[in-house]
Amino acid sequence: VLVSYDGSRKSHNRFRRFRSGQGSWAKVCEGIGHLQDAGVRYACAMVVSPENVPYLMHNVKSASSRGFEFIALNPQFTTGERKHETGYDWDVLRQKYRQTAEWAIANEVPLKFTMEAMYTYGKEGLKTPSNATCGACKGSIAVDWDGQVYICHRACGREEFRIGSMKEGLVEEIVNSYRMRDINECHVCPLFHQRGSCGHCWTIARDICGDMKKVPDEFCIWMNIINDVDMDIYREYKNKELNVVGIDV
Repeated sequence: VLVSYDGSRKSHNRFRRFRSGQGSWAKVCEGIGHLQDAGVRYACAMVVSPENVPYLMHNVKSASSRGFEFIALNPQFTTGERKHETGYDWDVLRQKYRQTAEWAIANEVPLKFTMEAMYTYGKEGLKTPSNATCGACKGSIAVDWDGQVYICHRACGREEFRIGSMKEGLVEEIVNSYRMRDINECHVCPLFHQRGSCGHCWTIARDICGDMKKVPDEFCIWMNIINDVDMDIYREYKNKELNVVGIDV
């Protein structure tokens, strides 16, 4: 189960509220307890909005105590009713992400991007990259609080991305149409050749560009910053290993 959990109560409730306006943090924490009792594996999808970047490490530390299998960080741009006070300060994002990634490695916290980078670059790398594509309806679907089913957790509450309900079942034709979609426009990006995928998000693309297959510039900047930091950290750790065994680097 992929749980939408943004860290502290304040950070989480900034955007994750019920229609009544009440924040959902307490309910999410209660739900995590039920998952633990049932022995269900669960992971964290953490939104990092421009307002929450300064508190990134604090929020990841909060999530690290909840028993998540991994913690995935997701950007959030101004979409629909979710208006941000400012855009991202890319320098601050780079600084805060690096601090958080280094802390996660030192404390063996499964931060998804960093964990993947350490594994991928520590092996032989990706010899045959797959198409950079969204995982909606492929790797996961999402169920909202009222039993409606959507293509992913980002799409909850948005009718255009609804694919059925718990009561009526899934609309197979719509589900299959999403499963057949690939993002083929990103092959020129260096990240595609390094990772095999940029994690491109259809809902962000639709909101910003009006086209699910067109990747917003802001998303590319975000992913490149994350990749640059991960690569720098990996090189530093690799150099330390080589120095320990007496290899001149």
